[in-house]
Amino acid sequence: MASPRLVEKDPKLYETIHSCLSKGNRVVDTLVVSEYLKVEEKIKKSDVVVVEISGHSTSLGYLFGKTLDMNKPVVVLHEEGSKSLFLKWLKNEKLIICPYNVKNIGLVLNVALKKAEKMIDVRFNFFVSPVILNYLDWVSSKKMLPRSVFLRNLIEKEIRKDKEYAASL
Repeated sequence: MASPRLVEKDPKLYETIHSCLSKGNRVVDTLVVSEYLKVEEKIKKSDVVVVEISGHSTSLGYLFGKTLDMNKPVVVLHEEGSKSLFLKWLKNEKLIICPYNVKNIGLVLNVALKKAEKMIDVRFNFFVSPVILNYLDWVSSKKMLPRSVFLRNLIEKEIRKDKEYAASL
């Protein structure tokens, strides 16, 4: 994603970013933020979102925040020396912040994408008894927490406690 102002300011940079993303069987859809509804729909279908934020854009900040809310990895590119202030305060394990310069943009982007690919969630479906389903529905309504988030939290808690698993890593 990119701000239309930034694309106009440095079209060559965006051509370089697009070229890097297009290599290696990656599906790429270049989006400009002014097409908001299309952008939001594309985010839902994406595994990873790459955002260039060297200029100031509230829309980009909103959209990559929304992407993080969907639990998707976000690669945030910014020119060295132009870091946005709000990034300093934003903490999320799926946020990958990458300073770059004209000479290293390709390398920086490829390293970030490899890191992001390891963060992509995998869908996992399974059958549960009616008793378990009733409990999950109850937890969901009482705690205002999606069932999948509740289950994920339980598993992550078990992972942290399991010393045998930790030793196997």
